[in-house]
Amino acid sequence: MRILLCVSLIVVMTFLAGCSTADRAIDQGGYGGYESSMDGPVIEGSLFAEDQAAISNEAITAILSSKVRLPSENRVAVLRAVSPRSRYWSEDVVRLDQKIMDDFINKLKTSKRVAEASFIPSILTPKSMTVSQMRAAAARTQAGLLVVYRPTTETFAKYRFMGKDETKAYSTVEAALMDVRTGIIPFTSMATETEAAAKASKDFDFYETILNAQQQATRKALEKVGADIVAFLDSEE
Repeated sequence: MRILLCVSLIVVMTFLAGCSTADRAIDQGGYGGYESSMDGPVIEGSLFAEDQAAISNEAITAILSSKVRLPSENRVAVLRAVSPRSRYWSEDVVRLDQKIMDDFINKLKTSKRVAEASFIPSILTPKSMTVSQMRAAAARTQAGLLVVYRPTTETFAKYRFMGKDETKAYSTVEAALMDVRTGIIPFTSMATETEAAAKASKDFDFYETILNAQQQATRKALEKVGADIVAFLDSEE
């Protein structure tokens, strides 16, 4: 019994000693031999070499401390960041795709700051473009502003033994507005919309039904993004 009491006292004393050491370390501004850097010099920029290889600390400071002032009238270039489908199942799908693009262009033209808007021809754009290449492509068309957007879709289908097959498409459109003169992107927007559809008698097959649902969802999301861009442009001083 005495041995057990002695062992218990030793364990308790060791625990208390450890807590005291930890408390002293924390009070001194460190823990486990490491001193706190809270009182050290303030870091003004990235110290990592790979960061400065892409853009210098001086450039980042200048970008963050400056204001982009957009001209009162602008020519806008539009770039879809994914290639259009190479083949379609019906003429209706082709026409709908063209109408979606035309409607987006016309929406941008409603801004008081947009004098002209048009798509950058695909022959001027490589399959994989960097931000710098996008800016250069817009400059070649003498556009002061560039709108880049990318639609992505997810589709869920219900195949029925009795009745019509059904589908529901979710489309997300991401868009960025770039000032071509500076390369700055002062505005971005993202919208997600859905469209449900059942196979119609005019559809060649159920895949055409799915394509139509995807395009309708994309159309609604692109309308929302276009309205956001116009609102931003018209709010600029």
